[in-house]
Amino acid sequence: MIGLLRGKVFSKDDCSAIVDANGVGYEVNMDRVSLAGINAGDEITIHVYTHMNDGAVELYGFALPVVKSIFLMLINVSGIGPKTALNILSGVEPSDLVKNIMESDVGRLSMIHGIGKKTAERLVVELRDKVVKLKALVPEIGVVDQISRDLKSALLNLGYRAAEIEAAIKDLRKEGDFQDMLKEALKRLS
Repeated sequence: MIGLLRGKVFSKDDCSAIVDANGVGYEVNMDRVSLAGINAGDEITIHVYTHMNDGAVELYGFALPVVKSIFLMLINVSGIGPKTALNILSGVEPSDLVKNIMESDVGRLSMIHGIGKKTAERLVVELRDKVVKLKALVPEIGVVDQISRDLKSALLNLGYRAAEIEAAIKDLRKEGDFQDMLKEALKRLS
């Protein structure tokens, strides 16, 4: 089984990337957050789940190990396979997902594309106790994601184009506060 993949992004689309690792191109299905952080030509390391189904091997990749942990919890819920789990992770921030499950917010969970009320209820019932273990790790994701969203919004309001913004903040240190990150992004944009 492949658990970690390090290589260069050959190409990407809306739901997957082809990663060239020592001359072999691996197609890796990824959540939208992980995909948003990469571009063709980038050197990346991704945490991988290998799924075998009817003789086919599918790879699912994540930028952070905690997101992979959430994915693994999701696929252990009856009726949720890897594609649905990836859809869930693409439809809601990991911190919000954990919060919604802990608070039994079936209404919010059922708003995720492809998740009905019964599946949302099953998520709550089967994962409520399990996500408590991740609670300490997930707020970090939420904080970084929120700062990145705020940063993108501020730069869009200043008149920069989305492509310019993505390039400017792509390798930006995810440490420090919003002001520090905004100053650094503005330096890169000028």
